[in-house]
Amino acid sequence: MNIIQATRLRERARHLRGLATAMEASPAMNLDHHAGDDTWRGRKPSLCRAILAANLHQLHAAAEDLRWQAYLFEQQALEIEIMVRRSIVLAG
Repeated sequence: MNIIQATRLRERARHLRGLATAMEASPAMNLDHHAGDDTWRGRKPSLCRAILAANLHQLHAAAEDLRWQAYLFEQQALEIEIMVRRSIVLAG
């Protein structure tokens, strides 16, 4: 393991955080604000709103999962850097 791997992990973490932020900033995340009873065709507007709410919840959960994975990548990068520093100290 080396510093290059740590750098790549941090880059991946940044990318995942960016994806999470982009997901949450998407106009789709505000659809529930525009969904009233007159929005839906059919006999079950409350079911449609419930499905929309469930889907939005899944999107928020996916964004949080991306952030959690980013955090794990950052922790791995830190562990790699610590091991590299220890090996330098031991070798020196």
